[in-house]
Amino acid sequence: MKFTEGPRQSSGDAFLIATAIVYKLIIITEENPKKVGKIPDIASQCGVKVVNINGLCEKKWTF
Repeated sequence: MKFTEGPRQSSGDAFLIATAIVYKLIIITEENPKKVGKIPDIASQCGVKVVNINGLCEKKWTF
């Protein structure tokens, strides 16, 4: 899995996905889920659910 864009660059994507794993969160992003290396691709490999804004609106919410 690649989380950086170049040498010695930190990526917020890795921290976002790690936080979602630890706290069992769903990530909301508009990134293309079919592109390799983007948040939806990496998150799904790590078992994190990812939705776009439409998926968020369609979710059945319980409180």
